[in-house]
Amino acid sequence: MKLHEKITHPDRAQNLPSCIIKIEDFLLTNGKPNLRVIHEIRDSGGLREFLDTSSQIIFSSIIPDPLLERINLDTYRYLNEEFQPEFYITPDGPTYSSCKKYSRDQIDLVLELTAELMRQFPDSTPIGLIKGCNFAQMDFHSDKLRELGVSQFCLHAGDCLCNAPTYAKDLIVDCGRSLAEKVPDLMIYGVGSRHTFQRFHYAKKFATNSHYMQTFKHRVIQGATWTAFKGDFTKRIVMQNFNYLRRLVEQQSDTQEITAWITDASNDECSDEVSEISSIDRRILKILENG
Repeated sequence: MKLHEKITHPDRAQNLPSCIIKIEDFLLTNGKPNLRVIHEIRDSGGLREFLDTSSQIIFSSIIPDPLLERINLDTYRYLNEEFQPEFYITPDGPTYSSCKKYSRDQIDLVLELTAELMRQFPDSTPIGLIKGCNFAQMDFHSDKLRELGVSQFCLHAGDCLCNAPTYAKDLIVDCGRSLAEKVPDLMIYGVGSRHTFQRFHYAKKFATNSHYMQTFKHRVIQGATWTAFKGDFTKRIVMQNFNYLRRLVEQQSDTQEITAWITDASNDECSDEVSEISSIDRRILKILENG
């Protein structure tokens, strides 16, 4: 959900076990905590009351590179102390195919940050964000996260699927499959289409914001087809889209459901996450080329 867009906040009646909020929503452009927003949430009675949800909270560290470069351990510590999320995706770090040593150093840095956060916040469950400029580095990072005691993992695949050549899309799917064979619990982050759910069928979880991104594009699901609508965005439309995507994930092994999918290449292959984090999608493609 988006912190400041209330129509993206699911109703309590949805009874969702968890929801994801990006730490970017709590930060200023200089990387410092946005105290005005934080005090507003505090005055409302806390994060759950502000969001009007009973769901468990997952903090996502996946944010644009310019902002990522401005935050440090103090930022993660402050937000975790203030809001005490049940889960958090471990710190992100920029990794580029043209800078393999730099990318390897970034893995060492995020491992240090992860170890410190796990030490300071034992009551919050880390979800290990797997980083690397090629599969060897991803494999190494996932091994080190497991050594720290991480048992849930996340692969940010969304960047690799927008306007990417077929071989790059195939490669990230293969990387994910290999990781899924090694780690006990893998989340695929940043996908939200019929086609990508099917391709990443081996994942145990998906993180998506397609339900509201499609709404913001004035698109609503009707049966198994996305159709345009006129008028204002509403929470009802957002949740109608969400429940459709949820059914796809839960029933994707059902042959009849699969054959009912209507392919829309212009939207299904370009994830909503890329629309929000356009600054890094081309870099990820370069990463894959050297995989």
